[in-house]
Amino acid sequence: MRMRCLGTLILAALVMPVLAQTIVEINEGQVHALSGNVTDPAGAAMANVTVVRTSVNGKKVLATTHTDSNGHFSFKVPDGRYTLRFVAPGFKTMIIRVTVFHKIHKMLNVEMSVGMSQGSGQTQPGGASATRKVIKDPAEYNAYITALNSQEPAARAAAMEAFVMQYPQSVVQVDGLEQAMAAYQEAGNQAGVEDSAKRILLLTRDNIRALAIVTAIDRSRASGGDQGALKETCTSARTGQQRLPSWQKPEGVADAGFAKLKNQMADIFNGAAGFCALQAKNYPQARDFLTQAFQIDPTSLQDAFQLAVSDLEMNPIDVNGLWYCSKAITLAQHLNNAQAVQQMVTYCKAKYKRYHGSEDGWDYMIDGTAAENTLPPSFPLRIKPALIP
Repeated sequence: MRMRCLGTLILAALVMPVLAQTIVEINEGQVHALSGNVTDPAGAAMANVTVVRTSVNGKKVLATTHTDSNGHFSFKVPDGRYTLRFVAPGFKTMIIRVTVFHKIHKMLNVEMSVGMSQGSGQTQPGGASATRKVIKDPAEYNAYITALNSQEPAARAAAMEAFVMQYPQSVVQVDGLEQAMAAYQEAGNQAGVEDSAKRILLLTRDNIRALAIVTAIDRSRASGGDQGALKETCTSARTGQQRLPSWQKPEGVADAGFAKLKNQMADIFNGAAGFCALQAKNYPQARDFLTQAFQIDPTSLQDAFQLAVSDLEMNPIDVNGLWYCSKAITLAQHLNNAQAVQQMVTYCKAKYKRYHGSEDGWDYMIDGTAAENTLPPSFPLRIKPALIP
């Protein structure tokens, strides 16, 4: 029974965008200088910040400069609309769209935020690297920025694919594939997401996000009986479990955000590993892995039911499996998945009756778990075992 597909929320968490944008518009006149000052969050002047002036859509680089020792920068510009991109190592990229007109000059005051540097002139970051990546070819840089600025997800995915094909040796090849993966996700194209993730893994087996995505997709297929997918998800889950503890926080990612992302990946890897152990009838190991996954995400229908099966197929059974049965049934009811409810009720009620001796108390047990997200230590006391003659 196919319990859960890889959802939008999981993918959104695993695929993080490259640019964080702040849009500011000022009204200026026909002036000889477009200038301003750049400071850090404490108000101190920031020297050597890269400032790139492009066309308003970001497709054409018009000029590049750097702030001086006082944090000051200046461009000579005619009237028009421009995009300014401010980049410094250890700080989030700031993007400002400026309209220059009238005969008024207004100084720009730009405050940088601590975070991941995300593109400057001919520089782009690595999605999982703490070092900056430099694109030396202006045409290559412009092609990357043009693809990145595509507004419609399907068009952005196609543009990134074209960039990767045109520049197969690019220092941002993996970044381009990650952007394509994110765009496919936005467009609801799971096949594109999977293909991008697998191509990333061919280039770098250390890409934890891509590994988590293919693990989740293969587990979903394996739940439907695909033996090839079962083999793949088992291999990926083991690899993920081994590599996740040493995964380093990407530059600029907040501690809380990284902890949340790491938990979501642990849920995927442990859930898949538990499913694999269940298929191998290694019920104690399946219980251990699935318990870890369920503790992270108590709303997971597939983890709840597979954990129930792991408990109830042991000899003797682990009666806590009946709580996970109840939880899985409740989750399926909330999802209006009548077929899953019927299949789980048939299996779980038979196990309940064999343990308890009758169906008495079944409905009470189901109702009692509805509001519970964690297994109560006293749960086994709710169900009396049948008397043995």
